[in-house]
Amino acid sequence: MSAREDKYREKISGEVRKRLYDEQKDLMVANITQPTKDLVKIELQVKEICNTTPLLHQYYYIIFAKECYSKTLSHSGETLTDEFVILEEKWRLRGLSHAFLEKIKEMFIKIECFKLDISLLDGNHRLC
Repeated sequence: MSAREDKYREKISGEVRKRLYDEQKDLMVANITQPTKDLVKIELQVKEICNTTPLLHQYYYIIFAKECYSKTLSHSGETLTDEFVILEEKWRLRGLSHAFLEKIKEMFIKIECFKLDISLLDGNHRLC
């Protein structure tokens, strides 16, 4: 049992913990830097959108935007849109303005334009 205790004490010693932390520090900093920049940018955009609302309500709009950002990290496409609808309904029922929620939601949804490839048309049809 003594060998096990010695091994455990060695594992939790300050020198070993410091070495492990130092090895992981660069990766930890890299993992948090970009999301932090994104969240600051989101907060500033929401404050710009909701500048006419009371200050207390702005914090709830910021929370909504951060929840939307969180969903973009794990979902895409139609699933992401569905998640946004759920979040929007949750915050609308809590008393936030539907118009502001829509504007915030548009920050995250990339709308793709419809493009028609003329080569796909068959026959003598023409676009006017």
